[in-house]
Amino acid sequence: MFDSRRFWIAIILCLARGVLYADENHFKNVLVGDRAATMGGTYIAIADDSTGGYYNPAGLAYSVGDTISGSGNAYYTSKTRYKKTIGNQDWERDSETVLPNFFGITKSLGRTMLAFSYIVPDSFIEHQDQDYKFGSDVYFLSLALNVQKNISVVSSQTQTFSNSTEELPLKKPRQFSLGLAYFLSHDWLLAMDLDYFSSSTSGLNSVINYSFGGEWFLDAENAFRLGYFTNNDNRQEPGSNTVGPHEKIDMTGFTLGYSSYTRTSSFTLGTIYSSGKGKAQVYSGLSDIRDLERTSLTLIFAANYNY
Repeated sequence: MFDSRRFWIAIILCLARGVLYADENHFKNVLVGDRAATMGGTYIAIADDSTGGYYNPAGLAYSVGDTISGSGNAYYTSKTRYKKTIGNQDWERDSETVLPNFFGITKSLGRTMLAFSYIVPDSFIEHQDQDYKFGSDVYFLSLALNVQKNISVVSSQTQTFSNSTEELPLKKPRQFSLGLAYFLSHDWLLAMDLDYFSSSTSGLNSVINYSFGGEWFLDAENAFRLGYFTNNDNRQEPGSNTVGPHEKIDMTGFTLGYSSYTRTSSFTLGTIYSSGKGKAQVYSGLSDIRDLERTSLTLIFAANYNY
C-alpha cells in the first residue's frame, strides 16, 4: 500500500535548499523531471505529466487525473581539469551538491488542466582551495563561488589564502524546440528533440542541442529508460580574439533510469553522466591555451502520486 508519510518526506528532501549559482554558457546542465531526465531530456513531444509545464504545456492535454510530483538530483558532482596550468601541474575544480530541481501539481477542472511547477533548470555550487609547491614557496590557488572571470594566485610562506567572488549577470536566450515521439509497440517508445538557443548577449553564439530517448515497459509495474543528449557551449574558441580567462567546452551525456509503478504512485531512480573536452585561456592578458576536460555525474530520485 502507498505510504503517504514516506512520499511527503521524499518531497521535502527533494526541495531542500542550498546556495546555488548558474552557468550562462550551457543550457542543459540540469535535466528536469524523472521520466524526462532519464530519457536524456527528450520530452517535447510527450510532456503528458506535470513536467509538461516546462517542456511543452500542450502535452498537458493528455495528462490523466490529478498528480503530485517531486524529483531531485539526490547527488550531483562535477570535476573540471585544466591541463598543465600551474607549471606542469593540472588545476582541478570540483563541485558537489544535493540539488532540488522539480516539484509539480496537475489538477483536472473538467475539460481544463491546471498545472503548477517549481523548476530549477540550472545551478551549481563550488568551493575550492588547492595548493601547489614549487621549491621553498607554497602557491595557493583559491576559488570561491562562480569565479570564471576572476582567478587569483598568491605566493606565501605563511600559507595565506586569497578568495574572490563574482556573480555573473544572466541573460535568457530565445529557445525554439522541435520534438518527435513514436510508439514502436505498446511497450516501446522512442523520442527525439532538437533545441535551438538564440543568444541575446554580444559575443556569444547561438547553439543547437539534440537529444534521443527510449522507454521500455517490462510490464505494467516496471519501466526502463535511457537517453543521449548534447550540451554545447555558446562561447567562441579561445584564440587571438579572446581575452583570458576564457574557455569553451562542448558536453555530451548519457542517461539511465528505472521506474516502479503502483496503481496510485511511482518511484524513479536514475543517473546522468556527461563529459567533454575543450580549450581554456586561463590567464588574463596571456595568449597561451590549455586543454580542458570536464565530467559530471548526477543521481536522480523522484516520486509521483496520482489521486
